[in-house]
Amino acid sequence: MKVLRKYILITAIVFTLFGVANVVSAETDPTNDLWHWQVSEQTGSWEAYSGEKDHIDITNIDYSIIGSEATLTMTLADDIQDSETIIYIMHLVTGTDYYPAMYTNGMGYVMGLENLTGYYSILNTPVSGNTFTATFSVNDPDATYEVRGYAQELSVIGDEASEWWGDWAPNTYFYDFSGYDPEEEEEEEEEEEQEEETTGDDDEDTGTPGFELVVFIAAIAIAILFIRRKK
Repeated sequence: MKVLRKYILITAIVFTLFGVANVVSAETDPTNDLWHWQVSEQTGSWEAYSGEKDHIDITNIDYSIIGSEATLTMTLADDIQDSETIIYIMHLVTGTDYYPAMYTNGMGYVMGLENLTGYYSILNTPVSGNTFTATFSVNDPDATYEVRGYAQELSVIGDEASEWWGDWAPNTYFYDFSGYDPEEEEEEEEEEEQEEETTGDDDEDTGTPGFELVVFIAAIAIAILFIRRKK
């Protein structure tokens, strides 16, 4: 009888713990898959980066929800670095709404965007070694979520028009973020070569990628953090 009661108790505890947990998305990201935004004569273009920047090379990103509390986790190939030019960002996305969690230079925060605007929370000690963790409350824990993120190293603080490097997880998020399509670029290059052969036109395409406003929003949030700390 005691054994049966113990078994029932253990089963109830396990059911309670796992019944409220919702681990919906985990993305393993390959290493050495960084992209480089290079600028030459005021013209920018993307290229696959062959060097090593393990501190922004994402290996895994996932999330879990227990009750109304969400936890996002980003793991890098090497320890996270504190620098004004290095930024780590995770998004918990539901439809067009999302919670961006950001860490840069020793400071972390989470905020809500779109219909979630108004939510804001400071993250306390969110980094340990090569892991960035953000835990916060979500408005609707029963909604369908997905997780995405990126890490970037800028050459100029707050300037994505200058040279910089980044890694995105999942990899397809890079194409959504940048608007870059390697197949289209290859077709454009072939068309340009054909035009040069027939017309001798040496002009180059000066297109620029389409970016989100996350970095601009992050700059505002960082300013708020500095003001609060000074107070």
